[in-house]
Amino acid sequence: MLIFLPPSEGKTAPDPDGTARLDLDSLILPELAEQRRTAVDASSG
Repeated sequence: MLIFLPPSEGKTAPDPDGTARLDLDSLILPELAEQRRTAVDASSG
């Protein structure tokens, strides 16, 4: 299985209000948003 993630925006600090910069629902194939959230959560924890 291949997992495609968008390229990094660089080493920027997170938003002060804690909101995510990546809108997973706006990416191509929005039906994969839940799997993408799982992958992002696994890589950030």
